[in-house]
Amino acid sequence: MSVMMEVESSPTVKKLKAHIDFLKKNIPTLPTIFMRRMQCLSDFVSCFDSKLKELNIIHLFPEHVQWFSYWISNQGRKNIQQYLDRNGKKRKVNSLLFEFVRPLIATGRGHFDFMEGKIPQKAFFRYNEKDGTYKQETFFIPKIDKTATYYSAAAITKDRVTKNGNTWLAEIWLVGKVVTRFHKGELHPLNKGDNITFEDGYLPDETKPGQFGIRYFEGKKEKVIFGVNLEHYKPYLVELAESLKKYNYTYKPDAVELMNILIVMILFEHELVHIWIALCDEEESETTDENRLAKPDAFDRLYRGDKTKIEPVTVFHQDGSPDEDWDAGEHAKANEDRVKDNEWPLLDKEEERCLASIPDDIPHGTRFAYTDKSGHQRKFCQLTHLMFGHVGQTTCASKFVKQGKPRNKK
Repeated sequence: MSVMMEVESSPTVKKLKAHIDFLKKNIPTLPTIFMRRMQCLSDFVSCFDSKLKELNIIHLFPEHVQWFSYWISNQGRKNIQQYLDRNGKKRKVNSLLFEFVRPLIATGRGHFDFMEGKIPQKAFFRYNEKDGTYKQETFFIPKIDKTATYYSAAAITKDRVTKNGNTWLAEIWLVGKVVTRFHKGELHPLNKGDNITFEDGYLPDETKPGQFGIRYFEGKKEKVIFGVNLEHYKPYLVELAESLKKYNYTYKPDAVELMNILIVMILFEHELVHIWIALCDEEESETTDENRLAKPDAFDRLYRGDKTKIEPVTVFHQDGSPDEDWDAGEHAKANEDRVKDNEWPLLDKEEERCLASIPDDIPHGTRFAYTDKSGHQRKFCQLTHLMFGHVGQTTCASKFVKQGKPRNKK
């Protein structure tokens, strides 16, 4: 029996397959995902407020800054850690990062629920058939990266811990510069009203099923993360901020801070799937095999197979005039045929110009925006798409883009 066959038959690999198969038959609707996110956001506020009261550190947080950002800043971390040490509290400031994770893995929220045969399962927990309870078997070590700029968040699984049985540890990282202002070598907390922004770049176009195109966005003007358009959440965040004023919370973030927290939670949705796959199928998590990369049919909400219709894309010169040499109709027809064959669409002329810095990827068309060899293989894309409605695997694609004006801008 080959090594691959042995891996494929392992209980954890079977569990991962059961998870994906269950989701494909029971795809959460986008309104369900929306509702779960809003519930998790409310849970975060409640948990964070409770933690601040438990540690008795509320008085350390200035009123003019966003509290979720303050404890990650240099001064905030220093002040809080000194206070904890001085008062004999054996806690590390990083532990507050877990409050972003707690609502996402909570057994009552349903994000990671699935059936394995007739057994109800929840990722990161072990089901006890005798009493129907769940025991957490994956524990998270929160980490802050104070210097990186080339990623937003990350995850690393650690060795099995035998002291408490079948238990795993997983590091989950957040880049400090994402949720703070970096100035003169230090992380400063976001002031009230400051938005988290990402650099300009390319992301998948989630608005047109079957297109599997990529579009230019300007990070400071549009909030799109993993294909999730956060503009849809704005009115509900305003409503949530107003409702929080009625509760007995000391921590009452406004709508802007709630949006920033939501962004971090969506980053962690992505990272938790990395951890889950690494725990279940190390081969899949670490492979660089091109055959394991996602195809368009990994995105159930977008893929239309033989029903695919792709609209022609007009390309403009930098001065805003149409490019008469570009045959938009022929390009659209060729891409319809490619998607019907489960292949990624070819880049259009403007996309090729902007992506000229990575010529090796151009023959693969729009694939780079959806899947890559850095842990974003087929199973990863299926899970993030089915569970959370994610489209694509990057929050910031500026490294792919040459300097220039936004595409198709008249």
